[in-house]
Amino acid sequence: MPEGYRLGPDLAGLSNDGEAGGEAAVAALKEEGGRGLSAKQYRRLDALIGKLKVRGVAHRSYAADSGDLVLSVRVTQAEDARTVRTLHEQKTALLEAFDVLDKGPKIDGHKNATCYRLPDDRENPVDSIACYAYEGGTSVTFQADGPKPLRAATVTDLVKQQLDHITSPGMSV
Repeated sequence: MPEGYRLGPDLAGLSNDGEAGGEAAVAALKEEGGRGLSAKQYRRLDALIGKLKVRGVAHRSYAADSGDLVLSVRVTQAEDARTVRTLHEQKTALLEAFDVLDKGPKIDGHKNATCYRLPDDRENPVDSIACYAYEGGTSVTFQADGPKPLRAATVTDLVKQQLDHITSPGMSV
């Protein structure tokens, strides 16, 4: 748990801290990735997820002690690193094709991370940043929500910490 944070709210029918393997992990990926897709797009997603050979999915939400930020993280481990990359590329291409989100901040040291931000809407008091990244066979999805203006550096620092840990998890003692 990062300093200054506690466990956050439950995530879309899941707990605020959990993991799943096997069929439950595959179902969670289809649920997350399939929202808003046409039947043809969903079949394509279904085929890609089948190729991933998912080992497991873990999720956690964080709430800032200050009460002004909620961050959720989903980590997926798969056997097929090439398909993880392909899925990432297709997801970001689809988001860019919709052209409803602004480009978000960069994550230093992680070229395989792409972030998006809600466009500036004076009527909406909430700001949101979503980041999608991968390292080898691991895919990571981040979602941060808070009142405007959401400090991008706060989000990118947390995303960088998680990606650094995946890239170099350290040694056990």
